[in-house]
Amino acid sequence: MVTILSIDGGGIRGIIPAGILTEMERILQEKTDNDRVRLADYFDMIAGVSTGGIISALLLHPHRYGAQRALQLYVEHGRDMFDGTFAKGGPLGLLWKKYRSEALERKLAEELGECKLSDVSTHCLIPAYDIVANEAVFFTRFDAGVADRDYFLKDVARATSAAPTYFNPAVVMPVSGATTRTLVDGGVFANNPVMLAITEAAKTHTFEGYAAKSPSVAELFVVSLGTGEAGKTAKFKKIKDKGGIGWLCKNRLIDVFMHSAEQAVHSQAGACLFEANYGKEGVEMFWEIQKRQRNGYKIDFEINFPYFRINPKLNDDTLNASEKMDNVKVKNIRSLQLIAEKCCNDYKSDLEKIVDVLIKNKLKIENEIDRIT
Repeated sequence: MVTILSIDGGGIRGIIPAGILTEMERILQEKTDNDRVRLADYFDMIAGVSTGGIISALLLHPHRYGAQRALQLYVEHGRDMFDGTFAKGGPLGLLWKKYRSEALERKLAEELGECKLSDVSTHCLIPAYDIVANEAVFFTRFDAGVADRDYFLKDVARATSAAPTYFNPAVVMPVSGATTRTLVDGGVFANNPVMLAITEAAKTHTFEGYAAKSPSVAELFVVSLGTGEAGKTAKFKKIKDKGGIGWLCKNRLIDVFMHSAEQAVHSQAGACLFEANYGKEGVEMFWEIQKRQRNGYKIDFEINFPYFRINPKLNDDTLNASEKMDNVKVKNIRSLQLIAEKCCNDYKSDLEKIVDVLIKNKLKIENEIDRIT
């Protein structure tokens, strides 16, 4: 079995998946009685886009930073990365980028240093979009072995998080010094990268235990983490007469594109993986899970599930966090932390069972390698 972790984009809301991953890593260390193990040791592939790409880069780094380091980055330095000295709101935000890029670049350089994509600890997929060539770009460890496809990890993180209207496009150059590329946030086409990860895994030939072939979709186990689902909906009376500027203000149009795409990709991934494992009955099983979730029921993870997604509400009766990806006010950062903590409590048994699957799979692979050698 090939295990995959997928992390959505969402700016400062990356606090939510970073908090969940911190708890997962704590459980892993407790169950293995080893405080040096990391999630990257147990996931065969880590995929992340935008803020999820930054979190992925930290998890993948050969210095073995761990999930706690990613959480600290957002909680302690979120305000620094969204450098407000240049912030332009209101009408000016329609004409110029909102934030300086230098602060974000400095922080990524501090955290990731001169580490290259070819140095990372496990397989990865971090997308961006080339606005000059008009094509999607996928940064992977597999491709980093090809000439002119290896990049510094800090540049990969900068490219995948270069959100249009918020930051400058990223101009990145491969380690070899070949031609530069002008890239923007991979979230413009895949703010939930889980289907990209499934596709990449199905064509990769170098997973442990799969040296001679790629794994089938039925051999994948996928954990997908969102950055929070908006509880509030648009009011017809407020939007019915809006034109182009009205839809662009407050990122209404961007939010609709991103949230609808995230939900569609979640449905595609779940149906694909459940069908690969259980046929038509698997699809029906997944749709029933979806239906119950939409009606407000929590679905418990079962060992036989090939796919599980956690994406808590940003707004409920007790907690309220902003949907804005750049709201770095102290109160909002604290609210995001509380949502992550509540999520960890609500999904405690699920996270433990997911970790059990990871440990069992790792042991199985190690035993198989010992048998062969």
